[in-house]
Amino acid sequence: MGMDNGSWSRLVSPAELEEAKRADRKLLSLRVTLFPDCAQRLARFRLIDAKLNAYERVLARMPDLVDPEGTHESIESVTWLIAFAGEAEHLQRWVELMLEVDQVTVAEINT
Repeated sequence: MGMDNGSWSRLVSPAELEEAKRADRKLLSLRVTLFPDCAQRLARFRLIDAKLNAYERVLARMPDLVDPEGTHESIESVTWLIAFAGEAEHLQRWVELMLEVDQVTVAEINT
């Protein structure tokens, strides 16, 4: 599932993107895949989401993680759009160290 500017533009306003640029932040797409045998996928993705929100400016995520029905247990990966002030490699390494994380892909989005 490739994330390009078009996909994110439905979730993030041009004003939010401009604000990130003015704050000297890079727009990064962060895609996290969990190990196939991870039992509590939704809980694990929510924990990763909470950690990201605590330290970074999360603009959007796909899919959303607020599903109360529990139908998201089959999610294999989640992609976040983050306005990040540091280096992409640091973000990638930090997320790779989290429990149950199998694969992390970070890409800069040029707007």
